Amino acid sequence: MLRELSSASAAEKDTLEAKQEQLANALWRAVVPELPKLLDAYSATRDLKGIATRLSCSTREALLKEVDTLLRDYDIDLSVLDTKVEIENDVAFEDGQADERIAVDYQRLHDALAKAIRKFVVRVADKAVGQCRSALLQLDKLTQGLEASLSTHEEELLVMKSNLRSEFD
Repeated sequence: MLRELSSASAAEKDTLEAKQEQLANALWRAVVPELPKLLDAYSATRDLKGIATRLSCSTREALLKEVDTLLRDYDIDLSVLDTKVEIENDVAFEDGQADERIAVDYQRLHDALAKAIRKFVVRVADKAVGQCRSALLQLDKLTQGLEASLSTHEEELLVMKSNLRSEFD
């Protein structure tokens, strides 16, 4: 039974990398489509912190859903996951004189924000799956400890087994 548990743990470790990628992609797909609406909504105020806050909220909501789907077998502590989207200092709304210039600047801002979101979702997925890896490592340690204990006390257990069988025969 302990060998089966060890085998199941090893098999699960092999799937975690794929789950990490699935989680990052799911978060990406949930958050990035909101970006154009947010850029339009905040273009008048040029409030990048407001955009970051809204993206952070969206990511947190998507994370709750996706963790429940992809990592439901684990007890993930979401409170330790930093779900705040950080926008680098060189990312900003740019002013332009012609409509074409504004469209180019808007596209550059969109690309920079999309890059920041991608970096962010990869980091969050890595930390969430890191908790899964830690749980599996802990399980492995406990399994090894139990195996060692059983091995150490095997002779005693065999004697107890024999005594019990003789009592009921």
